[in-house]
Amino acid sequence: LLFFTTRGTISWSIWWQYLLIGLGGIFLIDGFLHLLNPSIRYRGWGKFFPGIILVLVGTAFLIGFSEWWPLILVGIGVAILLGMLFKRR
Repeated sequence: LLFFTTRGTISWSIWWQYLLIGLGGIFLIDGFLHLLNPSIRYRGWGKFFPGIILVLVGTAFLIGFSEWWPLILVGIGVAILLGMLFKRR
């Protein structure tokens, strides 16, 4: 991030939004890698939901929260439903 801010690609006022998106991506990749390993597969789903939330929040602030809040509510609802579905198994 420091590289991009000094080059003028990213403004200093919005760097934290890209940080949220990057952290969310790391959580998603980590969750996917946990799902590939059968011995620690149960930990994988716990990584996806924080990753999705971080990516959604970072994107919402980057593009404009007033345009994205309905999609965030739908994402939270889908996450709750998926959590209930996988908890039954």
